[in-house]
Amino acid sequence: MLVWNPGAELGEGPVWDAARRAVWFIDIKGRTLHRYGVDLGDTETWTTPDQTGFALPAANGSLSWAAPGAGGYRYGLSAT
Repeated sequence: MLVWNPGAELGEGPVWDAARRAVWFIDIKGRTLHRYGVDLGDTETWTTPDQTGFALPAANGSLSWAAPGAGGYRYGLSAT
């Protein structure tokens, strides 16, 4: 069952984030990071500066991701 179609060119790396009850995934070619909240069906999308290789929720509540050539990043996010 399709719950959300973000129109990804090359969607990869889905990961479950238990603290936020959300699935994170990236669109490598589209240079975007996506989040789907399973409880409310809410969605968010962020543009990345380069083709992102992965995105993972960190133990401290932030989100870590890396893009070849652009380096690694960590965003502070609050659990919702």
